[in-house]
Amino acid sequence: MTAMALPRDGDRQVIDFHVHVGPELLARRYDVVTLADEAARAGFGAVLKHHSIATAPLAALARARGVLMAGGVVLNLGVGGFNAAAVDALVEANKSEASSRHEDRVRSVVWMPTVHAESHLRANGRRDFVPAWGVEPERCRVFPPGGGLSIWDGGPDEPGTITAPVRAVLERIAAHDLVLATGHLSRGEVLALVDAAVSAGIRRIVVTHAFYQATRLTIDDQVRLAAHPGVCLEYCWSNVELDHIPVDRYVEAIRAVGPGHALLSSDLGQPVTETVAAGLEAFHRGLVARGVPEDHVAEMMIANPHRLLGI
Repeated sequence: MTAMALPRDGDRQVIDFHVHVGPELLARRYDVVTLADEAARAGFGAVLKHHSIATAPLAALARARGVLMAGGVVLNLGVGGFNAAAVDALVEANKSEASSRHEDRVRSVVWMPTVHAESHLRANGRRDFVPAWGVEPERCRVFPPGGGLSIWDGGPDEPGTITAPVRAVLERIAAHDLVLATGHLSRGEVLALVDAAVSAGIRRIVVTHAFYQATRLTIDDQVRLAAHPGVCLEYCWSNVELDHIPVDRYVEAIRAVGPGHALLSSDLGQPVTETVAAGLEAFHRGLVARGVPEDHVAEMMIANPHRLLGI
């Protein structure tokens, strides 16, 4: 089957809100230079994700070369977990000119914990990384039960008051008007976190790969979350192959929440999967083939990520 060109909206390109870049512990297909080269050829922008370090400086380097990229930070143990100072540092490094005293306009993304979330560890045999993802088995760290991060003191099974460090993180995200993404938290944590984030004044929220095995939100859950004006449910192409989530399930969810509350990402960058450009094109093609209108695909791939990033 021939590839379908990515949608366009005037001068605005598709922005892939979830692309993994290296170097990191896992082998990766891309560093920021090789991804920028592909993005320039294929005509897309990207939000750069890394499980251990903030990517704002990497994204800024790409923007200095004329490629639209945004950065972020994942609140895993490498940056201190629920660390409000890491949010401030992310903003401070968001400069495409090192000599500038002012940050760039494009917003950054703050993800809740991913590989160090207790819910992630439960879903992956207590390991942060899995060998199939591109890491040597002996380097997949194993955490004891309860050793992962949660927004509640008692862990994902004991809902209660959101901890003070998490509330401090939400306050800093709101103060900087950044994008909050829910990471690999559990279903209950995601539902509680989004309500708390809205109450804290956060206006842009992405529910990270809503069907992922560590989270498993129902479509009714997603409709509930989409009732908040600033919430987008993220549907990732990589989960089709890696987590066996049917595209038809995505179509069902998109129709339920509406394209104004949906975000289409690749979540690619693994050495064993296709390129970002190929994944985005396949996603576009698969949705249109199932009756999703072209203008809805463009809204989810272009308008919504531009709105979230403020560009």
